[in-house]
Amino acid sequence: MKHIHEMDAAEHTVITVQIETEMGLFITDRDYREAAYKVSICRCQRRRHPDML
Repeated sequence: MKHIHEMDAAEHTVITVQIETEMGLFITDRDYREAAYKVSICRCQRRRHPDML
């Protein structure tokens, strides 16, 4: 934020930052197609502790 202030002080640009973890959901919470499911499972497996695999 300091860098933005230094570079843009004359313009007074307003920036909003969401620091919570909720996602911006509109119609559905995720992609339910089989290909998307397989990708999400693969990503989750990589994040797990080895004792949980």
